[in-house]
Amino acid sequence: MLVASFFFLGFNQPSVNFGIFSLPLPCVVLGTSIVGNYLFTNLLAKQSSDRAKKYVLIAAISTNVGALGYFKYRNFVLEQTYNLFSNSFEIPRLSSLIVPIAISFFTFQAISYLVDVYRGTIEKVSFLDLAVFLSFFPHLVAGPIVRASEFIPQLRNPINPRTVEGTRALTLITRGLFKKMVIADLLYVQIVRPAFGAPTTLGALDSLTAAYAYAVQLYCDFSGYTDIAIGVALLLGFKFPENFNRPYSATSLRDFWSRWHMTLSRWLKDYVYIPLGGNRNSIFGNRFISFNLIATMAIGGLWHGANTTFIVWGLFMGIALVIEKYLRNFNEKHNIVVPAVLRRIITFHVVTFGWIIFASESMTNAKIMFSNIFSGFSTSSELITFAVVVLIACGIFIQNIPESRTSQITAFIQSRPIMLQAAIFGVGLMLLSALSGNVSAFLYGFF
Repeated sequence: MLVASFFFLGFNQPSVNFGIFSLPLPCVVLGTSIVGNYLFTNLLAKQSSDRAKKYVLIAAISTNVGALGYFKYRNFVLEQTYNLFSNSFEIPRLSSLIVPIAISFFTFQAISYLVDVYRGTIEKVSFLDLAVFLSFFPHLVAGPIVRASEFIPQLRNPINPRTVEGTRALTLITRGLFKKMVIADLLYVQIVRPAFGAPTTLGALDSLTAAYAYAVQLYCDFSGYTDIAIGVALLLGFKFPENFNRPYSATSLRDFWSRWHMTLSRWLKDYVYIPLGGNRNSIFGNRFISFNLIATMAIGGLWHGANTTFIVWGLFMGIALVIEKYLRNFNEKHNIVVPAVLRRIITFHVVTFGWIIFASESMTNAKIMFSNIFSGFSTSSELITFAVVVLIACGIFIQNIPESRTSQITAFIQSRPIMLQAAIFGVGLMLLSALSGNVSAFLYGFF
C-alpha cells in the first residue's frame, strides 16, 4: 500500500535531482514529513514532564507549518511585504516554487496525529503504520482529512475481500463521477470559466447565474472527489468518515459548516478553535470571544491557498457566523421564529456570495462581480443556456434527496445478481463518458 501510494503521488510530477538519481518532488516532501513526524512522536513519547512534551509538540507543529509555509506561502508573504514596504526598501523576489501536490492535506493529518499523541488519545504507532496513514492514496489529494484514531485501528484487522462492501463502493464512485464529469465540468466550461475569467464583460444576470453555477460546481467537484475517495478506500477495505451532508439544504451558517467539508470543519474546531479558547475565553479577554471564530475561519481560508481572496473569504465567513450568532440569540430572546424555508434561502445566498470572493482571481475581480450583480438587472445574457439552467437545478435538487433514498438505491442494486450489477455499473460508466466533455483537474487538487 505504501509503494502504491508513493507511485500514485509521484506519477507525472516534477522531480528533485540528487545527482545520480532523481525523485518526484511530492514523494520527497511527503517522505521527509513521515520521517520527521515519526522522530518527533518518538521524542514526544520519551518526555516525562508535561512542559517538555509541550515544547516538543510546539517544535513539531512549527516544523510542519514551516514546511507548508515555505512551499505554499513563501512568495505570497514576500510579495505582500514588498507591496507594504516598497517605498522604503527593495525586497528581493525569489523564483516561484512548485507546490507539492497534497501537502496541505498530509500536513494537517500529521499535525492532528502529533496533537493526539500529545493528548494521549492515541498511542504512537510504528513507522510503517504512520507512513501508510500519511500517504494513503485514495484521499491524499483532496481529502477527506482522516485522523489517525479513525485509520490506524483499521490496519490492525485483516481485511477479508469477501466482506468488502463492493456495491456501496461502486455506487459512491459512480455518483462521484457523475457529479464531477457531468455537472461540475460542464458548468465550468460553459459558464464558470468564461465568467470569472473575464467579469468585466458580464451583465447582472450572467454574473448572478455564474455565482450560482460556481456554488454548484464547487460542491459537485469536491464532494464528487470525496465520494470517489471514500468508494476506492471502501474497495480496499477501509472506511472513511463522510465529508458532505447536503450542505445547501442547511438552515444556518453553523448548520452549513457542520455539513460542508465536515472533516476540515472538525479539524479546525478541535485543533484551532478550541485551543484558542472556543466560546469561553479569548487571548484578548472574554469581551472578544468572537475573535476565536473569526480567526479560525481566516486560518481556514488561508489554508486553501496563497491569495488575498482566500483570507478575505475566511474573514467574511467568520464575521457572518458571528453576526448569525447574535441574531440567533436575539430571536430566541424575543421568541421570533423565522421559517425554515426562509432561513435556508438566506443561508444559501450568503454562502454563494462568499463563493464569489473564493472563486475570483483577485479582490478586484470579486468587486467587479458584485458590482455587476447589484448594478441593475437586464434580460440580456451571453452565457445562460438551457443546459446551464438544468445543471444548476440538478446540482441544487440533489441536495434535497434524503440519504435514505440513496441507501435504498444501493440496497436495490446489491440485491440483484452479480452479473446484473456489473451491467448496471458498466452502462452507467458508458453514459457518464458520453455525457461528459473534457475532464478538468479537481479544484481541491490546487489547494
